[in-house]
Amino acid sequence: MHSSFWGGDLEGLVLQGAPRGLFQKHLVVLSAGEPAINRLGTKIPDGTIIGARGPFGPFAPDNELNRWFKGAFQDRYAVPPNYAAYKATNGLLGLKSAYEKAQKAGAAAPSQEQIISGLENLTFEGVGGTVRMSLGKGHQAVMENAIGTVRSSGSELRIVDVKRYPAERINPPEGMKSEAWIKSGLKK
Repeated sequence: MHSSFWGGDLEGLVLQGAPRGLFQKHLVVLSAGEPAINRLGTKIPDGTIIGARGPFGPFAPDNELNRWFKGAFQDRYAVPPNYAAYKATNGLLGLKSAYEKAQKAGAAAPSQEQIISGLENLTFEGVGGTVRMSLGKGHQAVMENAIGTVRSSGSELRIVDVKRYPAERINPPEGMKSEAWIKSGLKK
């Protein structure tokens, strides 16, 4: 069973579905389930496949930028950042990179149009890894994705058997509609 629920809807699904045997009767995939980790912990049943809509949270790379981000977020909010915080931060880092790109092109104080132009086909490092503005004529970001399986050990929830998928395997090629890409057998 697949669900892209998040927030209260996701928590309701887990808290009501688990005692009713949903997770015992079905393989459950929560493609946006990562935010529930901090609130539900080991109440998420073993074997649940979970994602974070990208390489965020427990799927984020162990690099300097991510370590800084996780530490600063944890210090400020007393919880680890979830994928929404990662995505918002990546948006700000993309804006910063586009601004700096426009400055390097000669605009001391770039205009909105120059910043938009700077975003086109931009590649930059985000808190979840490399972000490439490679779809939508250079206006849509793509990143790898990852999923893993929930395992509890005492009071600790772990994500194991993590699988990573490059952006090119989970996004249609530039100019191709998703439905056509799927019908083609996901061919480039």
